[in-house]
Amino acid sequence: MSVFDNKSTILIGCAKELPIFVKRELAGLGFPVITESLAGVATEGAMADAMLLNLKLRTGSHVLYKVTEFSALGPSDL
Repeated sequence: MSVFDNKSTILIGCAKELPIFVKRELAGLGFPVITESLAGVATEGAMADAMLLNLKLRTGSHVLYKVTEFSALGPSDL
């Protein structure tokens, strides 16, 4: 399985008070809203979905795809 097929969290950043419009755009594109903050919305999808959102969203300023998650106690752990 490649990164283009693995589902992960996608974070969409936007200007303050605009998440309601990002949510509407996501619903129109068929993506679920997982969480919402003052300046962003989280959804779920694959890397290909993140690329599509980057092209289609008008109110989102950036689209971030979570590749992995790990803990590091210091620079040497990276």
